[in-house]
Amino acid sequence: MKHAKRGKHRRQLRRKETLAEEVWLMPRKKRDGLRAVICCPSRYELAMSSLGMWSLFGLLNDHPAFVPGRLVSNWPLRSLDGGHRAASATLFAFTINWELGFPEMVRILLENGIPLKPRERRESDPIVVAGGMAVTMNPAPLLPFCDLVALGDGEMVMASLMERLRESYGMGRDEMVRSLEGVPGTMTADSSSERVVPNRTDELDLFRTGPFAVTSRAQLGKTFLMEISRGCDRGCYFCGVSHWKGRSRHRSLDALKASLPRDLPEDVAVGLIGASAGDHPELKHILDWVCSLKRKLCIPSLRPDQVDDEVATLLARNDVRSISLGVEAGSEVLRTKVGKKMTDECVLSTCKRLTQAGIRNIKVYLLYGLPGETSEDLQRAEELLGEIREIQYSIRGVKAGKLTVSANPFVPKKGTPFRDERMPSFDELMERRKRLRMAARKLGVGFAGESPRLAKTQAAFSRGGEELADVFTQMARGVPSARAFRNVGLSGQYEQILN
Repeated sequence: MKHAKRGKHRRQLRRKETLAEEVWLMPRKKRDGLRAVICCPSRYELAMSSLGMWSLFGLLNDHPAFVPGRLVSNWPLRSLDGGHRAASATLFAFTINWELGFPEMVRILLENGIPLKPRERRESDPIVVAGGMAVTMNPAPLLPFCDLVALGDGEMVMASLMERLRESYGMGRDEMVRSLEGVPGTMTADSSSERVVPNRTDELDLFRTGPFAVTSRAQLGKTFLMEISRGCDRGCYFCGVSHWKGRSRHRSLDALKASLPRDLPEDVAVGLIGASAGDHPELKHILDWVCSLKRKLCIPSLRPDQVDDEVATLLARNDVRSISLGVEAGSEVLRTKVGKKMTDECVLSTCKRLTQAGIRNIKVYLLYGLPGETSEDLQRAEELLGEIREIQYSIRGVKAGKLTVSANPFVPKKGTPFRDERMPSFDELMERRKRLRMAARKLGVGFAGESPRLAKTQAAFSRGGEELADVFTQMARGVPSARAFRNVGLSGQYEQILN
């Protein structure tokens, strides 16, 4: 009992210390109203870099009838804003961007004492809604747990939800849930057979972008993140963004300037986020503007074919010291097969251009286990890393920096041309991972990446349906994923994916 009390006290102390370090850039409205919890089912460090969470928080904060609060996995019972019990909220909204967040959502519902089945919920229980990229690609596994599932961009859905909840408040929980029927881009377990078109926000300039608070504990540090683009026109066969998010849409430079707080502390960096950020028609003007702010720039990744001499120079002027490049496939032949048309010469010339500009540290993203991948493709990946390393050492006057490869297993996603492709077996993936890791070690290249076991589980969740509900429930109670599949009798059905 004493150990439990000490553990609870330590968790409370860590939470208090963590929240004390937050720097709020925009005011939270303190008022009475309908409480809404926005939960990113990840640890605090990751959730604070979720622009999806902050976007919904901002919409609720701007509405006079709602009081928003954030919720994260490591503190799942009370809102980070005000400390109110999450289970007492009117709206409990989850934003989930990868499939391993599905069982985590179920765990959070369990810990809050909220019945998992919508029909068993009581008058005092919140209305549970889930959305986000992973939910848009495959909503079926979460339908048994949600009063409503939202597909596509969240801005328009949240606007409709807020108005309908405000109008129906006081009529009773069942009536409030019924009032949400027919919101465009949403579905329930009862309407799962109907075709739902995901929502798409065409005019990004209509909505502010950026967090309300920053902290050095966030995954990307003390950074004011701004979404400069959404969607992608490239159409890579393995990527869900092109096929679910739709065509590229960009925020204008004027809208970005309006989103940046005027009194932003000097030690806060500016981050530019977007799957097609490098295709932004005003990218060079945006980089020049950030440079004029005399702030550190954070730009998570770019395609090599988006970096010309001027972009490299602007990145260097913004004191960017590390850059990540999406190469994906090790050979030019395989890149063409998977829809990422990019030559080896393009990759190498970009690395040379960045190094000459003074950007010394490069991370290369690779996928292994792609459809049609051969031993020759892996060999070419190893050679490509060696050639990039040689470039880093060959530029006079520039000390060679670090080269890191982030190698991750290919995971088939619903809605993409590769949705029905079979992943290599677990043993095959481990062998390919080992080969790349050993090659990186010989070259003095850093190595990182998701484990094949997690990728296999993610693939099962990305392809599965409502039958996964019992798997998620077991995992939420601490049962390992493989055992959970066996316990509910699904190991045979999912054997091809999991093994």
